[in-house]
Amino acid sequence: MKKPLYHQNIPSMYRYIFLAQLFFDRSLWVIFLTQKQFSMTDIGIVEALLHLSIVIFEIPTGILCDRFGRKRSLLIGNSLSIVYAILMLATNQIFFISLALMSLGLGITFQSGAEEALLYDSLKETGKESHYTKVFGMFSMLGLISLSAAQLIGGFLAEFSFTYVYIGIMIAHLLAFLPLLAIEEPKKIIQTTEKREAWHYQLTESLKIWRRYHTMHVPVIVYMLLSTATVIIIFYAQSYFKALGYSTPMIGFIFAVEGLLGAFVVKYVYLIEAKYSFIKINRLIYFIYLVLFIVFIYSTHGLLIISFLLLSQAFTVLQPMFSNFIQHKLKSSFRATFFSMVGAVESLMIMIAFPLFGWFIDRLGFQISFLGLFIILTGTFIPLLLVKQQK
Repeated sequence: MKKPLYHQNIPSMYRYIFLAQLFFDRSLWVIFLTQKQFSMTDIGIVEALLHLSIVIFEIPTGILCDRFGRKRSLLIGNSLSIVYAILMLATNQIFFISLALMSLGLGITFQSGAEEALLYDSLKETGKESHYTKVFGMFSMLGLISLSAAQLIGGFLAEFSFTYVYIGIMIAHLLAFLPLLAIEEPKKIIQTTEKREAWHYQLTESLKIWRRYHTMHVPVIVYMLLSTATVIIIFYAQSYFKALGYSTPMIGFIFAVEGLLGAFVVKYVYLIEAKYSFIKINRLIYFIYLVLFIVFIYSTHGLLIISFLLLSQAFTVLQPMFSNFIQHKLKSSFRATFFSMVGAVESLMIMIAFPLFGWFIDRLGFQISFLGLFIILTGTFIPLLLVKQQK
C-alpha cells in the first residue's frame, strides 16, 4: 500500500490559498452596493446577515470538519464562494444580495479552522509541528499577496464593469478545486471519524479546554475585539476613501499595498514569536493599534493612508501567533471545533457592530463614528491590562 505523502499537503495548501483569496471585489463590494443605491445602513444589514450565517453555522460546521475531514470541508467552502459570486452578479435585489452574503458566510464557516487544522495536523504527521508558525506565516503571506493582486486588478476591472469582477471570482475558485483534490487527509483525522463519538463530543471537550486554560481568556478576548474593529475599519474605509475623493483604481491600489505589506509582515512573525512572550506581544499590539487608530481618524491624505496601512498590520501580526498559542492546547479531534467557537463569538460581535456602525455613519458621519469605536476599544483595553494571567 502506498504511504500517504502528507508533506505534499503544505504546497497544495499554498496553491489553494492563493487561488481561494482571489476575491476581486474585496475592496470594492461596499462601493458596488452604493452604486446600487444601498445606504450605509443597508450595507451594514447585509454584512450583518453574513455574520449571522457564521454565528449559526460556525460551530456545527466545525464539528463536521473534525468528524468528516478538513478536505471535504474546504471543498464545500470553496463551492459556496462560487455561489456567492453568481448571486452578486445575477441581481440588484436586496434579498438576493443578502442571500449571496449569507452563502459567503456559510462558506467561511466550512473553511474556518479547517485550514489551520489541516496545516497543523499535516505537519504533526511528519513530526514538524514546531514549524507551524513559520508555515502558517507563509500560508497567510500567499493569501495576502493573492488578495492584494485581486484588489488591484479588481479596481481596474470595476472601471469597465463589475461583471468582470465577479466572473473573475468564479474562475479563480473553480481553479482552487485542483490543489484541494490533491490533499491527503491526515491519518489521525481518518481514525477519529471512524470512532463516531456523540455529535456534541467536540463541543463539550472544547468548552472544557476554555475553562481549564485561563491563560487563553485575555488573548481570545483581545483577538475578537481587534478582529471586529479591523473588519469595520477596513470595509467602511472603502466608502470613507471614496467620500474623500479617491478614485476606484486608487482605492484598489491602497488595499493592494495593504495586503502586500501584510504579506511581508506575516512572513516574519515567527521571528518575533521566538524572542518575546505571546502575552506581552498581545497587549503591546493592542496599544499600538489604538495609537494608529487615533492617527487614522484625525489625519488627512498621505498620513491617513500610512496610518491605515499600519493599522491593518497590527492585527495581521497577531493572527499567526494567536493561532499557534491556541493550537498547542488542542487535540486533533476538536481542533477545528474550538476555532469555530471563537469564530462564532467573533462573528456575533461583528454582526451586531457592523450595521450599528453603518447607522451611525449615516447620521453622524465617518469621523465621529470612528472616534466612538476608538473610545470603546480604549475603555476595553484598560481592564485587560489589569487582568492577571493565571498559569
